Amino acid sequence: MPPVLPKAPVVPPHTAASNLPTAIPQEPTEDNPMFKTDPDEFGIYRVYPRKPYHQPDVSSTLDDICEGDARPSTEHDSRHWWKGFNPGMETPSADNPFSPLSNETSFQILNWHYNGSRQKSQAELTSLLDDVIKADNFNLEDTWNFNYAQETSLLDSADDPAAPFANEHIWHEATIKIPLPCAGHKFASEDKAHHLRIRGIHYRKIPEVMHAAAKDESAKSWQNIPFKMYWQQMPESTPQCIISELYTADKYLEEDMKIAKLPLVLLTDPPDLKPVENAVFAIMLWSDSTHLADFGDASMWLVYFFPGMQSKYPRGRPTQHAAHHIAHIPPVFISLLLKSLN
Repeated sequence: MPPVLPKAPVVPPHTAASNLPTAIPQEPTEDNPMFKTDPDEFGIYRVYPRKPYHQPDVSSTLDDICEGDARPSTEHDSRHWWKGFNPGMETPSADNPFSPLSNETSFQILNWHYNGSRQKSQAELTSLLDDVIKADNFNLEDTWNFNYAQETSLLDSADDPAAPFANEHIWHEATIKIPLPCAGHKFASEDKAHHLRIRGIHYRKIPEVMHAAAKDESAKSWQNIPFKMYWQQMPESTPQCIISELYTADKYLEEDMKIAKLPLVLLTDPPDLKPVENAVFAIMLWSDSTHLADFGDASMWLVYFFPGMQSKYPRGRPTQHAAHHIAHIPPVFISLLLKSLN
């Protein structure tokens, strides 16, 4: 006899929740401030705890939420890669986009010098000729004034406020101490224990990063007011709740109710603006290691966050560079660990 196959699991019938918006008015009222949108062609609608000032995704197109080889490029709305280090950083000046270097010729020479192999070969010499000297923008006259020490000094002493790690862009450097356990010995307190010192940690204070992220162009697409999303196949069907984003979760709505009780901030410049919405700033923390070069094992541990108010669709686009860096932690090697204990 052939073995008896297990039965397919039976999906339990959907149980309607007690707080489904079956009688929510289309427009908010004084007694019921909730705001319900009209269903779309799929029967999906939203229920906001209060009427939002704007819905950033109402006019979104397919180009706004996806990208790929089969679709035309949408670089016009893409963020530059450095925005994760400093959202306020501007595009290099058109007068000298290679600043702080003197000119493009100096950049081409140093770029070849630093990015090539340490042992110059026939291939390196060919690269010097083809990629530098024969380049369209290579200016032979600039080489008469080229000075290696001077150009590298410009790089070392650059105090460009637009640089990702400039002081005014709230990057800090710190050393931390981590108490270490000792087998077979108990210390009176963690202060008495051996400590591992980790130097060279670059970090940004989270409130300052939040403020910088809110000033970025991408903040225009944030959902400042969370909502519940429902699908109702037919008018007589029971609505089913859909959770597809962080700002559609129950806990998010609970926190929003607390924030909504705070007084609104009125802007005076310009005077005709509406009050600023009180909103939850949701932080989605991530941390992982990354390679720093195409060769060797140089790496660094990154700590960064994604704004939870941003939809997962634009956030997942590689060209958006939606992550905001919080800390860069250098690796700890066994030799440094032993040295710190001696």
